[in-house]
Amino acid sequence: MKQLKLKLRMRTNKPQQKVVEKPILPSDEELVKEYQRSGNKCALGEIYNRYFQRVYQYCLGIIKERELAFDTAQDIFIKVSEKLHALHQPTTFVAWLFRIAHNQCIDVLKLVHRTETVVIDDRQDWAYSEADEEKLMQDDRLLSRMQDVLKTMPKEVSELLEAKYLSDKTIEELRHQYGLSESAVKMRLHRAKKKIEQALRVSAYQ
Repeated sequence: MKQLKLKLRMRTNKPQQKVVEKPILPSDEELVKEYQRSGNKCALGEIYNRYFQRVYQYCLGIIKERELAFDTAQDIFIKVSEKLHALHQPTTFVAWLFRIAHNQCIDVLKLVHRTETVVIDDRQDWAYSEADEEKLMQDDRLLSRMQDVLKTMPKEVSELLEAKYLSDKTIEELRHQYGLSESAVKMRLHRAKKKIEQALRVSAYQ
């Protein structure tokens, strides 16, 4: 009898397992609408977490270089953050995202394989050689303003620009220094120079 009571008591005291309900994640459409409505960065961050790896793999399949594909994927999500408010049909988000990704990859391939002639301003019929561009970047009148702009940029970007234009290092030297491919170095320099050019144009009117 005592043994039976003991067994019953042990069964009664056994802790009950709690059922943990998994949270219901919002759909892509809901995240897009939330970002469009309130600019919620958490919604944009969730979109990034869901799709960055897929976009990166897509870019890698086209560009074939890991560093350049990674940089391109980052640029794609910057464009997404800028253009998502204009997406009229949130249900088409995935197709819209990969259309942006495809166009960006094609632009990168054109940039990497283009000639050394560069057009700075689409509004002007003005092309100049890379040698002229480097001379412009070294111009004494622009140097101080350029250094001010560099201070506002991420450290790795400012270091790359300083190494190229102030220390006069070659693409090959930069490739070895940063462990990047030649195409990745050129792409990062191009993006950084575009930011410099935009900042210098703004400061010229101030």
